[in-house]
Amino acid sequence: MTWISEQHEPRRIIPGFRKLNPFWALFGNDDDGYFGDDRWRAGRAKTLGLAIQWWFRNPFHNLFFYVIGIADRPRTFWSRPGRLWGTVDGWTFHWLKAPDVPIWFPFASFRNHRVSAYVGWRPYGAFGFKFQIKRKR
Repeated sequence: MTWISEQHEPRRIIPGFRKLNPFWALFGNDDDGYFGDDRWRAGRAKTLGLAIQWWFRNPFHNLFFYVIGIADRPRTFWSRPGRLWGTVDGWTFHWLKAPDVPIWFPFASFRNHRVSAYVGWRPYGAFGFKFQIKRKR
């Protein structure tokens, strides 16, 4: 079985001591801030209500990207040729490897005309999961 690899650079470097802060891990968003990115916010005032809306739209961002995830490390994404997740129907399996971490990070996805699902570490290093049943049209 042939596998191909893609090299990915870290999104940003997060110091290890920062990952120990539970408030930062559970409620922070180092990439888009507490109020969301400019496209989502679309000129709305930065209020507590907007911060809560953004958190519910994108909960646990720092936890999934930088504590559980490896988005802050260089990494290699391994996949089978022509079987990239989200592009083909059926099961796909991939692996992520960071040179300074001694384990491999798995990713599995399934897609057909009715269901879209995945679990594991995505190519950009974040841990995630999804299960979506598509509506009939």
